[in-house]
Amino acid sequence: NTRNPDEVSITVKAFIEAGLQADLMDLLEKLVLHNNEFNKNKSLQNLLILTAITTDPNKVKGFLSRLDAYDGADIAVKCLENNLFEEAFYIYDSRTKDFSKAIDVLINCINDLKRATIYAEKTNTPEVWGKLGRALLEHDIVDESIEAFIKANDADSYTKVINSAERQGKFEDLIRYLNMARAIKKDKFIDCELVYSLSRCNKLAELETLLNTNH
Repeated sequence: NTRNPDEVSITVKAFIEAGLQADLMDLLEKLVLHNNEFNKNKSLQNLLILTAITTDPNKVKGFLSRLDAYDGADIAVKCLENNLFEEAFYIYDSRTKDFSKAIDVLINCINDLKRATIYAEKTNTPEVWGKLGRALLEHDIVDESIEAFIKANDADSYTKVINSAERQGKFEDLIRYLNMARAIKKDKFIDCELVYSLSRCNKLAELETLLNTNH
């Protein structure tokens, strides 16, 4: 019933030192969720969520969506350390708006490339598309990775893209990628591969145009 922050702090500290995690969470829920004096208290919100992560993980998602003053970035790290990947994704996507880290969770922790693709379409940022492109390339999904790299305007992985596309005979897709890459990087390897790909696809008019330009 107290409204004195110091008294609350002393009580919370006593529960922590006594190792009464379940009782501490019960106390924090009453303070943060049902006490208007402390429901916006950042430290108590952080402590409630952190306690739930180790004591009752099933409650974490509900706390994250209900509360709005906690330290998103720090809480997300703790979620990842405790394999609460959906919760970490929620924070990066909805709380901190760190779309790059959000797609990292989808790719590296949840391992769902289809969902990552949908997320890239939703957020539509170059960094997100680039990360998706590299992940798809690692799984040898060349055509979709090329599409992602083009949307990202990202030519950094051109050697891997060329090798994978040639191995799978994806020359039509490779031509689109190489045309994008040529606008970013000046490299005779890219030019030579574009000549080769145009030849393989019998695109003689485009090949002639290319050979008549600076290369």
